[in-house]
Amino acid sequence: MCLCDAGWGCRRALIVFLAFALWRPTEAHLDLGENSLLVAASALGAVLAVKRGHCWLAGLLLVIAASKPQLIFLLGPGLTLWSWRRHRSVGLPIGFVASGATASLACFALAPAWVADLLAPRPPPFDYWGITIGTRTLLAAPYGPTPLSEALYLVILALGSGAVLVLWARSSRPLGDLAGPTLAATLLLTPYAQLHDYVLLAFPLILLATQIGRTPAPGRWLRVASLVIGSWALVAANLWVHEWIEQEPVWEWLETRIGAAQVEYLWSRSEYEWRFIAMLVPLASIVFLSWDRWLPAPTSLSAESEAPS
Repeated sequence: MCLCDAGWGCRRALIVFLAFALWRPTEAHLDLGENSLLVAASALGAVLAVKRGHCWLAGLLLVIAASKPQLIFLLGPGLTLWSWRRHRSVGLPIGFVASGATASLACFALAPAWVADLLAPRPPPFDYWGITIGTRTLLAAPYGPTPLSEALYLVILALGSGAVLVLWARSSRPLGDLAGPTLAATLLLTPYAQLHDYVLLAFPLILLATQIGRTPAPGRWLRVASLVIGSWALVAANLWVHEWIEQEPVWEWLETRIGAAQVEYLWSRSEYEWRFIAMLVPLASIVFLSWDRWLPAPTSLSAESEAPS
């Protein structure tokens, strides 16, 4: 909550924890034994370390988060720009390189075969075009990957990444208000993300709920509830529909209404093809977190400055 500047009590913190624990990406993460939660926690720890002026510690935490580099490829450069602007510090990249080198040497000393395994050709990811959720696979979904879809993705990746880094280089917003949209943009732009990687959205959604809670408008907590329920529904829509159609009474009822071939088509499409509905959550997070009326007045550059590390 330090990054959101939210003074939540135990009750609200418990509600947030339960909502996050029951979220579909968290469930998928735990079912698959993934490490996306560790990446998210390390990334947020790096943001908090930079905010408190411990740039070298942020570099160390980003090494841990870099176990999935596709999820921090925007946050790392952004934090480097921010720490230089505020602290005139290069502690973050130095800490990252030093920690990475130390970890690599330790792995080489303890398990020399690790280096050969690391340098060996990697097998292609399982069903990349069928299970990943992102702009690249969205563009390729109708007809498969084509030179046009790939070129269009590269243009979107370059423009989107450039816009995020320009925001880090020029904005006077607080650190948390920059990190939230960056994590959401990463899920849209990264070439590789699955549903369990959407645990990164926990912070942008909490940040958005906090900003809504600060507005004096009536019904603000109704908006927060709508945010939670809406994000749950959008992220899990394809799974819910697919499992609903699978129920024998539902299947038979649909067959009598629309025909067996149409039911089979809906069932097959709902398993994977509708997964891109989940992309509306990070997209909406970026829109609302960038909309000034949802945000508090920007602080001065000196407001969060600490002594350089």
